[in-house]
Amino acid sequence: ERALGRIRDELYARRDIALEHLRGLKVDCRPGAMFAWITLPNYWRPADFVAAALAAGIKVTPGTVFVTDPSVQ
Repeated sequence: ERALGRIRDELYARRDIALEHLRGLKVDCRPGAMFAWITLPNYWRPADFVAAALAAGIKVTPGTVFVTDPSVQ
């Protein structure tokens, strides 16, 4: 229980940091979550956003990786 509590505390702290840096974007990240869904503005293509984030030292995974319907882009 103690270890789980520390993990939860870390997840909450990381969420707060992520939301601070993503201010201005539409972000869905529930408290304690290990991930966040970011709705990109129309001018961003997911692959371009991933590349820009990586260039800034931030690893992100595009939502298309999680899509099970191949017709969804």
